[in-house]
Amino acid sequence: MCSLKKCSKCEIEKELSEFSKQSKNPDGMEYHCKLCLREKRKQRALDNPGKMAEYIRKSRQKHLEKRRKEDRNYSRQNRQKKTDNYKNWRHNNPEKVKAANKKHYQYQRKWLKSHSELTAYHAAARRALAKKATPPWVDKEHKDKIKEIYKSARVSSEFHEIPFHVDHIEPLKGINENREHVSCGLNVWWNLQSIPASENMKKSNKLIN
Repeated sequence: MCSLKKCSKCEIEKELSEFSKQSKNPDGMEYHCKLCLREKRKQRALDNPGKMAEYIRKSRQKHLEKRRKEDRNYSRQNRQKKTDNYKNWRHNNPEKVKAANKKHYQYQRKWLKSHSELTAYHAAARRALAKKATPPWVDKEHKDKIKEIYKSARVSSEFHEIPFHVDHIEPLKGINENREHVSCGLNVWWNLQSIPASENMKKSNKLIN
């Protein structure tokens, strides 16, 4: 079998590895080389932006569940690698991280403002949960320490221009990997910490070993 094939577009003989497979053609390969096909698709996208965007949208929707499953499997198998890559990227791109956090902060404030009733509902539910998790022996001095932590979160938000949350180190309703409720952290000052909102939302109420 000949290892060379002539592209019908650029008319240059190239290795078979430079051609994509196409079972409908007699030789099982595309008539155009990969480079010419790439240029052809780029030009088609420029000539028909709306049509190409619709094609991409339908293709993504069609393979959505398959892609999600592949992403979940990859994340499970490469969890530490993804974590290390993310940490390295944040360390090497502080300005981009700050800009992204600021953009997220603005979006979050806009969302909270437009969903005030939902925010109030969740705040009330969390207050009730925190009240239930507050021991009866918590005195004024203890409450003052808790207020200082909330003040620290507010000051950090203003200084860094990104939202900071007060997080329960052991969640009020901690869940395990199977999403089963397995613990109830106390609403006490040594179980609280001020951390960026993005870190708090990423952690959610999962138990961190």
